[in-house]
Amino acid sequence: MKKVIVNVGKTPQGYCASIDILPGWVLGMNGSFSEFKKELRESVDIFVEWAKEDGDDYPSVFDEDFNFEYKRVDIGKELLSVPV
Repeated sequence: MKKVIVNVGKTPQGYCASIDILPGWVLGMNGSFSEFKKELRESVDIFVEWAKEDGDDYPSVFDEDFNFEYKRVDIGKELLSVPV
């Protein structure tokens, strides 16, 4: 089974995430980590479904069995590294 790396940051009320192989895709939500994982799966599934419908490219790993692997990131450091 393939792994998809999810960059996860803890916010005061919940979590935020990005996936490097999905440029421009981000998720932010309030709630528990178990709620976050469910929302993450649904969001990625919808992203891929819409990409297929629109004929857009997306990583082929999402056509196979895959699991998310969570990589904790420091949101403050990540935001500070973004060029303005």
